[in-house]
Amino acid sequence: MILVGPPGCGKTTQAKIIADKFGLSLVSVFDLLIKEIKAKTKNSLKVLEALESGETIPDDIIIPIVSNRLKQSDCSLNGWVLDGYPSTPEQITKLKEMRLKPSLVILFEC
Repeated sequence: MILVGPPGCGKTTQAKIIADKFGLSLVSVFDLLIKEIKAKTKNSLKVLEALESGETIPDDIIIPIVSNRLKQSDCSLNGWVLDGYPSTPEQITKLKEMRLKPSLVILFEC
């Protein structure tokens, strides 16, 4: 399941509720980025700067982070709720290349 929409619409709140109710793995892009910063990876400074300035995270950084998370066993076994991704055409293309097809896409409008 993918939840998309503008900031502040309640996507994250609803993603948590849905994941808990149906036993799905919650894949929150924001949480993944925070983990990236805490792990002090080679991209952590770029991620931190983008978050602090309100800029979007470049696709060459965010796509591998999300792709790696979606390949983990809990996502393949339980299913997943993806919060905050995809947000660019390249990210959509990557999901298709990975053959990850959501059962449902929910668009939030505020």
